[in-house]
Amino acid sequence: MSPELGLEVDDFVYDKDKLKVFLNITQTFHIFLSPFKPASCRLVVQLTLEQLDGRYFIAHQNDFYNPQDFINLIIPPLSIFIFIALRFGAIASNINALLFQVLGLWRPKYK
Repeated sequence: MSPELGLEVDDFVYDKDKLKVFLNITQTFHIFLSPFKPASCRLVVQLTLEQLDGRYFIAHQNDFYNPQDFINLIIPPLSIFIFIALRFGAIASNINALLFQVLGLWRPKYK
Protein backbone atom coordinates (compact mmCIF):
# COMPACT_ATOMS: atom_id res chain seq x y z
CA MET A 1 0.00 0.00 0.00
CA SER A 2 2.83 2.37 0.73
CA PRO A 3 6.31 2.43 -0.76
CA GLU A 4 7.47 4.59 2.15
CA LEU A 5 6.59 4.18 5.79
CA GLY A 6 8.21 6.22 8.50
CA LEU A 7 7.78 5.91 12.22
CA GLU A 8 9.25 7.39 15.34
CA VAL A 9 8.95 5.85 18.79
CA ASP A 10 8.05 8.69 21.15
CA ASP A 11 7.78 6.67 24.37
CA PHE A 12 7.74 3.08 25.58
CA VAL A 13 6.88 1.10 28.71
CA TYR A 14 8.06 -2.44 29.45
CA ASP A 15 6.21 -4.64 31.95
CA LYS A 16 8.65 -7.40 32.81
CA ASP A 17 6.17 -9.42 34.91
CA LYS A 18 3.50 -9.61 32.17
CA LEU A 19 5.97 -9.59 29.24
CA LYS A 20 4.22 -6.64 27.59
CA VAL A 21 5.62 -3.59 25.81
CA PHE A 22 3.60 -0.43 25.11
CA LEU A 23 4.90 2.00 22.49
CA ASN A 24 3.72 5.53 21.64
CA ILE A 25 4.49 5.90 17.95
CA THR A 26 4.17 8.67 15.38
CA GLN A 27 3.74 7.10 11.95
CA THR A 28 4.04 8.76 8.54
CA PHE A 29 2.26 6.91 5.78
CA HIS A 30 1.46 7.56 2.13
CA ILE A 31 -0.84 5.38 0.06
CA PHE A 32 0.59 4.56 -3.35
CA LEU A 33 -0.81 6.86 -6.10
CA SER A 34 -2.68 9.01 -3.58
CA PRO A 35 -3.06 12.67 -4.58
CA PHE A 36 -2.72 13.76 -0.94
CA LYS A 37 0.57 14.53 0.74
CA PRO A 38 1.87 12.03 3.32
CA ALA A 39 0.17 12.41 6.69
CA SER A 40 1.25 11.45 10.16
CA CYS A 41 -0.72 9.92 12.98
CA ARG A 42 -0.19 8.81 16.54
CA LEU A 43 -0.87 5.31 17.75
CA VAL A 44 -0.26 3.07 20.73
CA VAL A 45 1.17 -0.38 20.01
CA GLN A 46 0.86 -3.20 22.54
CA LEU A 47 3.31 -6.07 22.10
CA THR A 48 2.92 -9.33 24.00
CA LEU A 49 6.27 -11.05 24.26
CA GLU A 50 7.22 -14.70 24.54
CA GLN A 51 10.54 -15.89 25.91
CA LEU A 52 12.26 -18.87 24.28
CA ASP A 53 15.85 -19.92 24.92
CA GLY A 54 16.64 -16.64 26.68
CA ARG A 55 15.42 -14.55 23.73
CA TYR A 56 12.22 -12.53 23.42
CA PHE A 57 9.84 -12.87 20.48
CA ILE A 58 6.65 -10.95 19.64
CA ALA A 59 3.73 -13.32 20.19
CA HIS A 60 0.92 -10.81 19.61
CA GLN A 61 0.59 -7.17 18.48
CA ASN A 62 -2.32 -4.72 18.89
CA ASP A 63 -2.35 -1.30 17.23
CA PHE A 64 -4.62 1.36 18.72
CA TYR A 65 -5.29 4.34 16.44
CA ASN A 66 -7.19 7.51 17.30
CA PRO A 67 -10.15 7.64 14.82
CA GLN A 68 -9.23 11.11 13.57
CA ASP A 69 -5.59 10.18 13.06
CA PHE A 70 -6.49 6.94 11.27
CA ILE A 71 -8.70 8.79 8.76
CA ASN A 72 -5.87 11.31 8.37
CA LEU A 73 -3.69 8.46 7.05
CA ILE A 74 -6.22 7.28 4.48
CA ILE A 75 -8.10 10.43 3.33
CA PRO A 76 -6.65 13.52 5.06
CA PRO A 77 -9.43 15.99 4.05
CA LEU A 78 -12.01 13.88 5.95
CA SER A 79 -10.18 14.18 9.30
CA ILE A 80 -11.85 17.53 10.07
CA PHE A 81 -15.29 15.88 9.83
CA ILE A 82 -14.23 13.16 12.28
CA PHE A 83 -12.92 15.87 14.62
CA ILE A 84 -16.26 17.74 14.45
CA ALA A 85 -18.26 14.52 14.99
CA LEU A 86 -16.16 13.63 18.05
CA ARG A 87 -16.63 17.14 19.48
CA PHE A 88 -20.40 17.05 18.94
CA GLY A 89 -20.51 13.62 20.58
CA ALA A 90 -18.66 14.95 23.63
CA ILE A 91 -20.96 17.99 23.87
CA ALA A 92 -24.09 15.80 23.55
CA SER A 93 -22.77 13.47 26.26
CA ASN A 94 -22.18 16.39 28.63
CA ILE A 95 -25.63 17.85 27.96
CA ASN A 96 -27.27 14.44 28.56
CA ALA A 97 -25.37 13.98 31.84
CA LEU A 98 -26.43 17.45 33.01
CA LEU A 99 -30.05 16.86 31.97
CA PHE A 100 -30.23 13.50 33.75
CA GLN A 101 -28.74 15.08 36.90
CA VAL A 102 -31.27 17.92 36.86
CA LEU A 103 -34.15 15.45 36.39
CA GLY A 104 -32.83 13.32 39.25
CA LEU A 105 -32.39 10.24 37.08
CA TRP A 106 -28.64 10.03 37.59
CA ARG A 107 -26.33 11.25 40.33
CA PRO A 108 -22.58 10.79 40.45
CA LYS A 109 -21.40 9.00 43.60
CA TYR A 110 -18.50 10.57 45.45
CA LYS A 111 -16.46 8.52 47.90
